[in-house]
Amino acid sequence: MDREPSGSPLAESPRFNIARPFSYGRAAGRALKAGKAVLDVLLPPQCPITGELVDRPGALSGKGWAQLQFIEAPQCGRCGLPFPYDPAPDVSVLCGNCARKEPVYDLARAPLVYDDISARLILRFKYGDRTDGVAQFCRWMKEAGRELWSEHDVLVPVPLHYGRLVRRRFNQAAVLASGLAKTTGLTSDPVLIKRRRATPQQKGLGYRARHRNVQGAFTIEKKRHAGVRGGRFVLVDDVLTSGATLEACARLLKGHGAQKVSVVTIARVVSEQKIPI
Repeated sequence: MDREPSGSPLAESPRFNIARPFSYGRAAGRALKAGKAVLDVLLPPQCPITGELVDRPGALSGKGWAQLQFIEAPQCGRCGLPFPYDPAPDVSVLCGNCARKEPVYDLARAPLVYDDISARLILRFKYGDRTDGVAQFCRWMKEAGRELWSEHDVLVPVPLHYGRLVRRRFNQAAVLASGLAKTTGLTSDPVLIKRRRATPQQKGLGYRARHRNVQGAFTIEKKRHAGVRGGRFVLVDDVLTSGATLEACARLLKGHGAQKVSVVTIARVVSEQKIPI
């Protein structure tokens, strides 16, 4: 997957440019660039994986890039679990878990294996307020989910409970959905699904406990029910682990008549691991 420069100049405000010889919007843009230049001198951007100096915040060095495990075919035709070998060329095959019990969602895709390396990128974004890697995440997610974009219409981030949103200051899933909307042409709807009760964190819980933990945790306002019927949605989150949270959201949407519900995340767990999420 190609690396591309992220970021764009600060948009100018038209109301400052009408019949004025000096543009405050342009001045703000210059001040922002100057501030970034000073910070780059005082605190040079480093690769979040290796610590090597890079050309811009959030960028990866060559050595850091090489340590990431990207998910490619062959993979499960439903949940996207990568296979170590191709079980049936040119045929969509389900993994053992999906063959035993198919997920509620129609399709799930992620660009990265969730391991110690990808966790460094995701946790600094999720808990460290480091959004400088979002553009890169969205490029990876767009490529991994290329089967989804022509078959779906709306991106729906997995919601945070209000209390957790206040403590964390932003919902990482909503940030990803907004970025994907810009590159895929789909609409992002960050308030379609609401988390009506604060659930304990899933971290450290087993498969069954994770599913029990999110039962009844999500809702859709009655006035939005009609808009869900017949809709085609892509749920967005950072990591697919047991799938409990995403299945709860997919079940809710399909329970209100959604035609199709798929999933895209930055990374997915491929085996039992004790890595923080």
